[in-house]
Amino acid sequence: MIPSEDSYPDDASIAKQVVAALADRLGRTPESIRPEDDLLRDLGIDSMSMAELTVSVEQVVGTEIPGDEWLDTQTVGDLIRLLTRYAAHSDKTNSARSFRS
Repeated sequence: MIPSEDSYPDDASIAKQVVAALADRLGRTPESIRPEDDLLRDLGIDSMSMAELTVSVEQVVGTEIPGDEWLDTQTVGDLIRLLTRYAAHSDKTNSARSFRS
């Protein structure tokens, strides 16, 4: 089930983590990475780098994101929104599991 946009938590923490991960991977300062930056054109993240980034960012949200979800991820902002959606979904799923335990 894909989480809806109205279930987004505050994405400031996820945004900082994503930007920090990108900055570290690219050898840039976090301040130089903007939400509108295109992952390929502006940041030079090719398919191999994206695969590596996928593993890193899935650890940020604590859940695996289906491969087809990544297809529309073109900008840093897209990536943050995707992770925010799945972080909200993961939090709800983990809360439900904890409640049942």
